[in-house]
Amino acid sequence: MLIPGLQCDRRVWQLQTAFLEARGHDVIIPDGHFEADTINAMAEIVAGQLPQRVHVAGWSMGGYILCRLLATHPDRIARAALIATSAQPENARRTVERRAAMMSARRLGMDVAYRASLEACCYRPENVPAALMNDLVHMGVDLGIDTFFSQQNAIIARPDGRPALAAFEGPVTIICGEQDTVTPPEFSREMHEIAKGSRLQMIPEAGHNAPVERPDAVNAALRDWLDSGPAGSDVTRAATAS
Repeated sequence: MLIPGLQCDRRVWQLQTAFLEARGHDVIIPDGHFEADTINAMAEIVAGQLPQRVHVAGWSMGGYILCRLLATHPDRIARAALIATSAQPENARRTVERRAAMMSARRLGMDVAYRASLEACCYRPENVPAALMNDLVHMGVDLGIDTFFSQQNAIIARPDGRPALAAFEGPVTIICGEQDTVTPPEFSREMHEIAKGSRLQMIPEAGHNAPVERPDAVNAALRDWLDSGPAGSDVTRAATAS
């Protein structure tokens, strides 16, 4: 299962879905939770789509949902991958930034504001193919401004995910772009310290949108996450883009 982030649906995972399906994996991308007004409520909707036992990855807001699932349904999750996210509750700096993003969307419209946000979340947005960037902008517009506001408010009020992450017994991989300014690497390092036997995979030349900017590196990390046994508490760094 791949859980999307803020203002995202299955389209945001298209590069990972194609890769994993080509390797013979069945890929589930949850839906129906987009308009829920809390992270806890989103997690309960997603929980209804969990198979009996499943590997779950969450990107950004999807990581907040995954941390909640680790608290409520740990027996259903075989292993977890946390991508460009944090287990911490909200902090004051990010709340100010979120409020500004909401006002920008209201003032400029979702198409302009969301494109600007996507580009700002990339280390080098010019490396993302124009057709893919346009598809992601359409995704944000399709979900609508009311969903954007609702999800931002849910993120601001999210619970602390660190106790559940510390208690989880399965293998954990943490993936972070080295140039992520939205959830900077210190948040991933903290999760790596909290999660027993976790693996931390750093992606150079990538920001918050590493799965879009550096899909080959992220896909390789997901391949290793699915193929390996318990990780053993190591830190690795992907090769730089050629």
